[in-house]
Amino acid sequence: MRLHHLLIGTCALAAGTISVVGVVNAAGHQHTSPAPALAVQAEVAPALAPQPGQTITVHVPRTAFVRVDAQGTVTAAATNTGAAPQPGDDVYLFHPDGTITHAPSFDLGAVTWLGDFRQPGVYLQQN
Repeated sequence: MRLHHLLIGTCALAAGTISVVGVVNAAGHQHTSPAPALAVQAEVAPALAPQPGQTITVHVPRTAFVRVDAQGTVTAAATNTGAAPQPGDDVYLFHPDGTITHAPSFDLGAVTWLGDFRQPGVYLQQN
């Protein structure tokens, strides 16, 4: 499963690939590539590839990445928004055995989040 840490990206298209050249997060902060946690590349079918230099806008939903221990207690979290996890975010739980679970019913509002989440993709300890 691939998870992307960008919210809105402006992409340059050429020769059948998409490369992110700039990213704007939910707080309106702009980042330019290469931003390791934000960079993304994808293949485009040759028949769909636009002219070199053409740009598109990509939207990825607000996402919270939550690490839990064996008992399900939150141990760390990161987001792609520059803000603490909040109700309405798309939630993925990262378990100690390496599995990842999509958890749309996880109650983000029940957790008191610790730390400064302004840097997207950076995990902050929660215990």
